[in-house]
Amino acid sequence: MAADTTPSPGPFVPGGKPEAVSIGINSVEWRGATLEQVLQSMQPFGLTLVELIARRNLRKEAVPQAKELLARHGVRVNSVSGFTKLNEVVHNGVTETQELINESLEIAAMMGAPFSHTYFGANAFLNDDEAIQRYVEFIKPCLRKAEETGVTLLVDNLFDSVPEEIPATFRQHYRSSDVTRSVKGCQQLLESVNSPWFQYNYDPGNFRCSAEEPYPYAYDVLKDFIRSVHLKDAVKYDRELHGDRSDLYLQRDLTGDYMCVALGAGAVNYDAVLNRLKADGYQGALILEPHTGERRLGAAIRDSLAYLASHGFVGKGQGAE
Repeated sequence: MAADTTPSPGPFVPGGKPEAVSIGINSVEWRGATLEQVLQSMQPFGLTLVELIARRNLRKEAVPQAKELLARHGVRVNSVSGFTKLNEVVHNGVTETQELINESLEIAAMMGAPFSHTYFGANAFLNDDEAIQRYVEFIKPCLRKAEETGVTLLVDNLFDSVPEEIPATFRQHYRSSDVTRSVKGCQQLLESVNSPWFQYNYDPGNFRCSAEEPYPYAYDVLKDFIRSVHLKDAVKYDRELHGDRSDLYLQRDLTGDYMCVALGAGAVNYDAVLNRLKADGYQGALILEPHTGERRLGAAIRDSLAYLASHGFVGKGQGAE
């Protein structure tokens, strides 16, 4: 376990250079892949930073072998997460979810990763204030674990995900209930938890899918909490424009379906986002989450890396030191 009890510092450094920013990818892009398969898939793109998934491509008992494998490929870990949503679970499932969050924090510490991500989750039985109050209580054991391990827990903003089996025509029966779908909801949650060990992962693409303004509004309100950034771009899905949705890995929100595309090709104003990160001296990680489905993934990664490079953000594996 990490002995350091100082949370990860804010990533904004006056005069910071964009070429010093680390560029990586979330391993969720290769669904069902082993860690070795993920690392092999990353290699052609020169990516040297990855986010891993506890109990899927990284288990606690396999950490020694995983560290060896990562060292061989020259890849570091930014985060180890379990895709947990504490607000979504019923009371008798809370302990199990807390255990997964804590295990993710422990594995992250063992891997030398600074972060573990989590999500809030939708729960239509509670209003926003009730949901946040419940979450504040449920997250306390995990905050103690975060401090113990020296790993910061990051909450990622997310829309209300509509399961694949729910037809679009049924959406009017659902209520938006994940508070992190809105900027003010994120702010209220972060201020209510009020812990240096609970910070924020900025995801402009997810705000686009929840019909919230990703930039400048979200950035300006939440900047002081930002510790890491996830990058995806998206457009409103239309079958007549984009074809059959069977292999498009759509983001399904209550407001509609969204199709992810390479950075700069969608509705998020990433020109402005990246220029602002550069101007503010951002020195954290930029983690690609193309979410395009396997058929379009390679092209989306290449095009996104080229887009980042055009704004001065070049990862070490792409030739910058």
